[in-house]
Amino acid sequence: MLLHRKLPEELGELIEVHRPHHPVGWILPLGVSVPIAVLFAVGPPGPLVGLTVFATTFVPLLYMFAEWFLLEHRVHENALVLRTVLPGTYTYVVPLPGVDPARIGVAPRARMPKDATAAPRVDRRFRHNPLLKEVVGFTGLDPEPARELAKGKISWDEACGSGYAQDWELSSRDPVRLARQIAARCHGTGGIVRRPAR
Repeated sequence: MLLHRKLPEELGELIEVHRPHHPVGWILPLGVSVPIAVLFAVGPPGPLVGLTVFATTFVPLLYMFAEWFLLEHRVHENALVLRTVLPGTYTYVVPLPGVDPARIGVAPRARMPKDATAAPRVDRRFRHNPLLKEVVGFTGLDPEPARELAKGKISWDEACGSGYAQDWELSSRDPVRLARQIAARCHGTGGIVRRPAR
């Protein structure tokens, strides 16, 4: 598999990695892929076809579920790196010096209304594991420049000057700890607030 891309040097030291994982991210793709592959492997096509079928069903399903169940939030000295544990998925770098620590908070995860369009349901700012109840919310760099910064297409200074206008939400098993780490990297002294549910 491809390695994760090299990220900006300005990130600074890695403080902690938060992985709001759940085994269902691996179990669901396996649960679908293995029975189908076995059907092909034990029949006339043979084991080689079974392995091919397994690979062509398991890998796409794994990547599909990764954005919900295999998230990774890396807290660095000067930025957050938001991605999944799988290489090849989107990576976002959100510089922290411009984030207002007073606007960092912990809240229940918002549920999308049933009549919501597809756009908010797949919005990459909402890094939600649907099995975890609370999220850390903050206002940070827009997703597009955050992604371009991760790819090395724009410089750190360009990204920091492009505006902190989007609300991000990060699922966490310990949201208060994550919120405090983010606030500390913002060089602020504000406390962590508990936000009401939206």
